Amino acid sequence: MGNPWDGNWMWLWQLSALGDRFQDLVARAREARITGVIVKAHDGFVGGKWFDQLRAVISAFEGTDVKVAAWGYVYGRDPAGEAARAVEALRAGASFYVVDAESEFERKGMDEVAAQFFFRLLQEIPDAVLGFTSFAVTNLHPAFPWTTFANHCQFAMPQVYWKEIGWTVGVAWSKAWASYVGLGRPIVPVLQAYGGVSPHDMLAAAELAKRYGCTGVSWWSWQHAGRDQLEAIKEAGRLFGVGKDYAGRWSEKAIERAKELGIMSDYEDGTFRPTQPLTREEAAAVVVKMWDAIAKQTAANLREMARRIDDLAGRLAAGGYGEGEG
Repeated sequence: MGNPWDGNWMWLWQLSALGDRFQDLVARAREARITGVIVKAHDGFVGGKWFDQLRAVISAFEGTDVKVAAWGYVYGRDPAGEAARAVEALRAGASFYVVDAESEFERKGMDEVAAQFFFRLLQEIPDAVLGFTSFAVTNLHPAFPWTTFANHCQFAMPQVYWKEIGWTVGVAWSKAWASYVGLGRPIVPVLQAYGGVSPHDMLAAAELAKRYGCTGVSWWSWQHAGRDQLEAIKEAGRLFGVGKDYAGRWSEKAIERAKELGIMSDYEDGTFRPTQPLTREEAAAVVVKMWDAIAKQTAANLREMARRIDDLAGRLAAGGYGEGEG
């Protein structure tokens, strides 16, 4: 994956809500097929327990393939203090940092406050990877300093909570996309996984994001997702290549095509094992599937040819071709 925000991400608000056994946390993350977690690291200028949980999660996932990013809710009351907390999160080992800015930034003069926050942060870490998350539709909140946030962040994360807003998935997505695309930043939507939202709708939202070219999605939040929602997140992981043991290989497109055609498939554990030799029985299964696919296509071609011959014969019998007609 080319960008730090690519993949299938889970937001983590309160670690305590998931239980404090870290071995379970890692196992759950792998089971859910997530690229990584975006962990709350501070609330305003207060780190405290939030920063402690970020460090705990970073420690838990150290040495695994699950990444850890950080987020903080920013009120704009103390931009220097809030920027300092963001810097701490990045220096603790977070792969990127997301600013959560909402209604507090719709007040007059908050454009300058936002600029101060980013100035302080980037003064400390000039190459910081930053994103921001806020309302689903920009033009419904014209007082928010959208341009300032977009100018300082590499990606944007609209909160597309269709059920909470009262829209269908399609309407919520189209409005969010149309309003954010003008900011000129990659869109990594925050999708709804709370409130008993339908797993079918969750997958529909992820599929729309994929279709529109998003290279990553995220879900709010881990502590709110039930068993059905976690299954939907797991399926979304497949959409965004999480768990593919052939991602980035020269054969990736060929493997995907073979799977689409039904000629080859993953093993039961979800791996493809691209460099593993075929056994004789696996080779037999592949040959039979290829033969069946060829036979099916050949039969379809013959039926189409027969239909055209019948059509031509019918037109000739009815005098459909007269002099001068091809």
